[in-house]
Amino acid sequence: MPAATPLSAILEQALRAATADQVEATYTGNVEAATRFANNTITQNVSRHCATLAVRVAFGRRVGRASVTDLSAESVRECVARAEALARASGEDTEFLPLPGPQSYPVVQGHDPAVAQATPETRAAGIRSALAAAREAGVTAAGSFTTTVSRFAVANNAGLYHEQPLTDTQFVLTAITADSSGWAQQSGFRLSDLDPSACAATAIRKAVAGREPHTVPPGEYTLVLEPAATMDFFGFLGYALDAKAAHEGRSAFSGLEGTRIGVPGIRLFTQPDYPVAPVLPLAEDGLPLPTTTWIADGVLETLAYSRYWSSQSGHTFTGRPANLILAGGDRSTEDLIRSVPRGILVTRFWYIRFVDPMKLLLTGMTRDGLFWIEDGEIRHGLKNMRFNESPLRSLHHITARGPEKRGGRYSPTCMPSLCVEDFRFTSGTAF
Repeated sequence: MPAATPLSAILEQALRAATADQVEATYTGNVEAATRFANNTITQNVSRHCATLAVRVAFGRRVGRASVTDLSAESVRECVARAEALARASGEDTEFLPLPGPQSYPVVQGHDPAVAQATPETRAAGIRSALAAAREAGVTAAGSFTTTVSRFAVANNAGLYHEQPLTDTQFVLTAITADSSGWAQQSGFRLSDLDPSACAATAIRKAVAGREPHTVPPGEYTLVLEPAATMDFFGFLGYALDAKAAHEGRSAFSGLEGTRIGVPGIRLFTQPDYPVAPVLPLAEDGLPLPTTTWIADGVLETLAYSRYWSSQSGHTFTGRPANLILAGGDRSTEDLIRSVPRGILVTRFWYIRFVDPMKLLLTGMTRDGLFWIEDGEIRHGLKNMRFNESPLRSLHHITARGPEKRGGRYSPTCMPSLCVEDFRFTSGTAF
């Protein structure tokens, strides 16, 4: 299908080709470009263009789905035919609800033409300044500069239609010495959100300061979590919010709705038009994604209600958290460090896995910048540590919050640096 073809025309082809009672067509398109570097040299530039049409049809409650990446008229008709054949051969989906009609959506400003127009030369210019700083500091740098342009559209035969463009860009750099490493990341939907030189300076400073790392024994420590570490750890709250699972006794949140699960002042929420972390303003079946506060002043105000579970429980529809924002405080990260008599500064975590989903108990390791704090000052680097800890437990041990920062591996997340007491490290690592 030519690029100039309106998305509405592509979706309309699918709707016209269908004979089912209910039809939904969704277009998802991405242009992802990345310039990568390693050993202080640009090594690769890649670009991937991907467009997918997904069709869902229903005869009564018999539902079928199919998708294609070839958007020619013939391929679209074949996709609809496959979806209808699957629906006719399927049993009833007892959770299927009639598709909604036209909806009103919040206005999301999440597209930057500068990201859409970025070239390999644009990304290389930012990388060159970072690599020059790495060479001057005597460290080895590796990382990437990525730009992504997304287009999304959905239509159904009940009259619903919405189209949304979004952009995303990220710069990440790891600086490495013989016995230490430092890491920094910047992300946003605007190209101007990134400053590769400043990002590189942070990673380099951590790598240099972490040389000749010490060890500390396993135990409970007061931590200062930088925003990336906060997102890595507390981001698991968003995965566990499903109301149906909680009500059926299959979740760490079972029985906790409406109760205090954290210290006063903690607010966790989803807002599709959040200025620094905008996301698609629609949820399942094309319903508008509402702004939802999950934790208010430390109390679990609501869980995530799907359209089906909302209809069964009588609770307001929330959808799932497309972005997750933990409100920050009025103290800088440096202030948090100065407030700690003895503790540990964590740049980020990695390789986090579940130990016990029913307790939201996680295990993982620190990475790329772990430092000992004493009398409010960073004294030296530390060898990395493994933890066994639950975000649910740690919500009760937050003593201070710093400024929010955007990040996240899979979707926009915005969280602050935190001071967390009694965090459990179970062992050290060899590096």
